[in-house]
Amino acid sequence: MPSNTVFHQAKILSIDGENITVLIDKSSACASCYNKGACAIADKKEVVYTIESSKSNTFAIGEIVRVGINTQIGLKAVVFVYIFPLLLFFAGFLITRMLSNNELMQAIIAIAIVAIYYFLLSKFKSALNKQFNLIIEKL
Repeated sequence: MPSNTVFHQAKILSIDGENITVLIDKSSACASCYNKGACAIADKKEVVYTIESSKSNTFAIGEIVRVGINTQIGLKAVVFVYIFPLLLFFAGFLITRMLSNNELMQAIIAIAIVAIYYFLLSKFKSALNKQFNLIIEKL
């Protein structure tokens, strides 16, 4: 078991081929986690994830399992979801500011750039999901 992996307990909701859908209850998963203040899961009561596993036939619906993610991959996700959009917003705002004195236009263009980024991110969701693999293990 890698030492740079954060694990949470989860309940298996369904199994469809190699896809296992799990439910992570925030109250039990985050109570003792050192990273709960910065984690996206901390904003929700319950979170549902679908995990691809070649060992899906060894699990059963209703079983309690451990779901983990490598902390390096978690940091990469933070960069994609928070850091890049922030940088794009400021870059769009500053470039528009050099070209125009209209503050409303500057704000609209900066927000539009971030909206386009999130739209493109959603279009490449399946490709990104392959990079952000979750680990599932029996307890």
